[in-house]
Amino acid sequence: KRAIGLVEVMKDRGLKLDVYAYTSVIDACKQARLWRRALDFLNDMKEDGIKPNAVTYSVVIAACGNGGQWRKALELLDEMKEQKIKINVITYNSVITALAKSSKTMSQGQITITSPDEKRETPPDRDQLWYKALRILEMMKADGIKPDAFSYSNVISACGFA
Repeated sequence: KRAIGLVEVMKDRGLKLDVYAYTSVIDACKQARLWRRALDFLNDMKEDGIKPNAVTYSVVIAACGNGGQWRKALELLDEMKEQKIKINVITYNSVITALAKSSKTMSQGQITITSPDEKRETPPDRDQLWYKALRILEMMKADGIKPDAFSYSNVISACGFA
């Protein structure tokens, strides 16, 4: 919340935020489990004419994953592809992690509050999540990105909670 406050101070003083400042505050939102605020800052960035990079998207995707927003994580991955932003192993792993976390949450029957007025998204069928995680792994390979141990570990987690 302090990071968000500092961004407001910067804006009030007429200072321009760059991709690094926005990515930093989005990362703070991720750590605080404020996925909606992370998305708000991504939109602010775009409105200010600052192009998000792969790191920015990876952090926003991770924030969505922390909030159980696996569908939004997939949408952001698609957005990156549409904008021809180079997707790396970290970005793919963030999406797979979002799917694995949601699969775990569903297998435990949990609905977790991510902030006072938000609830995690409930997927209709958690079996879809392990399949989607496997598809992301295949997509990585097709894009010439070599999955790492973290990639496989999270796909296994998604499958294990199905």
